[in-house]
Amino acid sequence: RVERVTTGQQAQVLLDRTPFYGEGGGQVGDRGLLRWNDLSTDADVAEVIDTTKPAPNVFLHQVEVRGGSLDVGDVVYAQVSTEHRAGVSAHHSATHLLHKALRDVLGGHVKQRGSLVEVDRLRFDFSHFEALNSQDLSEIEKQVNEVVLANVATDIRVTSMDEAKELGALMFFGDKYGDEVRVVTLDDSIELCGGIHVKRTGEIGLIKVVSESGISAGVRRVEAQCHLAALDQVQQNWGQLEGVTRRLNVKMTGIDERVAAMLDQIKKLERELTKTRQDLALAQAGGGGGDSARREQIGDFAISATVVDGIGGKDLRVLGDQARDKLGKGAALVVGTQGDKVGVLVAVTKAESALLHAGKLVGQLAPLVGGRGGGRPDFAQAGGSDAAGVEALVERFFEVAQQAFEAQ
Repeated sequence: RVERVTTGQQAQVLLDRTPFYGEGGGQVGDRGLLRWNDLSTDADVAEVIDTTKPAPNVFLHQVEVRGGSLDVGDVVYAQVSTEHRAGVSAHHSATHLLHKALRDVLGGHVKQRGSLVEVDRLRFDFSHFEALNSQDLSEIEKQVNEVVLANVATDIRVTSMDEAKELGALMFFGDKYGDEVRVVTLDDSIELCGGIHVKRTGEIGLIKVVSESGISAGVRRVEAQCHLAALDQVQQNWGQLEGVTRRLNVKMTGIDERVAAMLDQIKKLERELTKTRQDLALAQAGGGGGDSARREQIGDFAISATVVDGIGGKDLRVLGDQARDKLGKGAALVVGTQGDKVGVLVAVTKAESALLHAGKLVGQLAPLVGGRGGGRPDFAQAGGSDAAGVEALVERFFEVAQQAFEAQ
């Protein structure tokens, strides 16, 4: 406890009575100002940056003094931020409408599992067994916005629990209730709630779902925006779309078609690039020039190794088959690197696989690049995550292959 706070200092202030709503039920607390002495200036003022309710009828105001000194015993004028409250109340009422719409569209098994209501967004967690598809989300958005457009008056009353049950009021997950409860009715939505709400649904403005996801088994999460926050988001998204239309030189209705054409072109170019890399790697594996290719002859047996950047997966298998076929008799190593990722493939001609087991050899090579692998006697693969070990891997391949073929 302190007796005085001055300009720049923060403190928690307890008032004998307050118009500020304390955080609770997932809804953030009110913000605003406390003024004292001369109310017409900012000489003596503190900003209320949050309000909490740690116990029944106890409201703590987190303040930062902007001017003057605030002493215990001062009489203050408490001024709630109407802008902040309007945004919070709109998002809180929107959660009620979303809850009702979710139950209507998905089924009565939907029950609230948590919520967060802020000035510029809401989060609503609910029980459901699968992700919502776009059709469901569109129907939910349509239903809640129809209630907004109807500008229905909000009905709030304090009544007995028995009467609330007769009204069909939904109870929030995890909340405890006394003999008297507060019932909030927004059109067909009837819930027990102690939070702040709009007077009419039209004050909510556009309600837009911005995301839907799963947070645990059987629990989904919807995030949405309404009021001025939804307008801000729409304006941002529209601005981004206009930027895309300028860069693509198309009308907004032509974005999808243009992007689809560009993606097709990219895929075509990627296929051509992959083919070029395969051809280059095959030339290297067959004894072409370059630091990344190496070939040795051990009597009748040929041994080749090729290291190619940007190749992996099925491309390695294609190159391995081609390199082995080009050898006649022997063993081929193909290594593909993609950043730190390394793909390793060893292919041995069929008859020679009795002399050199590709699967066992790959098992020896893979740890050199931080990986593991194995396979058949004539064909084996491995993956690793340490490209720094590629040079040592190539040397080990030649060492083992030479020993196997020189013994014949």
